Amino acid sequence: MRSPETFAKTGKYILSVAAASDGSEVPLAVLAKDTDATLEDQKTVVYEAGELNENALILGAGHTPDSIRFALRDLGIYLKKSIA
Repeated sequence: MRSPETFAKTGKYILSVAAASDGSEVPLAVLAKDTDATLEDQKTVVYEAGELNENALILGAGHTPDSIRFALRDLGIYLKKSIA
């Protein structure tokens, strides 16, 4: 997802990948469902807070649950090994 400044200007999220250098290397939210915006922008639902099962996430290239855990925690998104 883009940096907070870019998102505030565009209102659009992009996939967070670890190698990015435009701010999108740090995620801002988690998609509630897989969404393909390759050809055109799509409306979808994102989680901006909550406890999520890290084993159910589809992560951008180079990310692992551990590499994004603290950034998401600062946003109120907590990754758990499993959710009962």
